[in-house]
Amino acid sequence: MGDHRSMGEQQLRWSVKCRAHRRKNRLPCRQYAIRGGFVCHWHGGAAPQVKAAAQKRWQAYLVEQGLAREASSDINAVLIGLGKVARNRLAQLRLEGY
Repeated sequence: MGDHRSMGEQQLRWSVKCRAHRRKNRLPCRQYAIRGGFVCHWHGGAAPQVKAAAQKRWQAYLVEQGLAREASSDINAVLIGLGKVARNRLAQLRLEGY
């Protein structure tokens, strides 16, 4: 599996335990939270809004650690790519008469 993260980011870990509790016995969940989040995948970490907030938190963490330049360049590359896709799709729709 290819790892596209920068070398500095690979060494960083978000070792936060999930804050949720089990319904059956009210004991704390023993899973680790998603990177940048406070809950595991099973307790809401898969929700889009939770993922977005966790990503923002992770970026802030990288800024604190001095790795923001590496992380922001990856995000900028993705945003530029998305902009190109959107521009091409808009041009295609105009040609089709929408």
